[in-house]
Amino acid sequence: MKRKGRHRLPKVHGDLDAEDTARLFGRFRWNEYTPAGTVERAGFFARQGARNGTGEGWRWGLRGVLVAIPIVIGAVVLIYALTVAF
Repeated sequence: MKRKGRHRLPKVHGDLDAEDTARLFGRFRWNEYTPAGTVERAGFFARQGARNGTGEGWRWGLRGVLVAIPIVIGAVVLIYALTVAF
């Protein structure tokens, strides 16, 4: 029986510094309910998206979103048309 090939992950460019490593495990400097904490978390997630979203890793998700959005919009329009008609 033939074995499956190894799953190759997309190449990540750049390393995490010590502060981002701490943030990866949820140790942020600011409380999550303060404006500074919101900015800190948004910046961290934006940096992670920039690091990890530059390769093949996000391509399947974008295709899924582009397929799902018209289906959801069509379903909403259909349900609205049926409720207004009856």
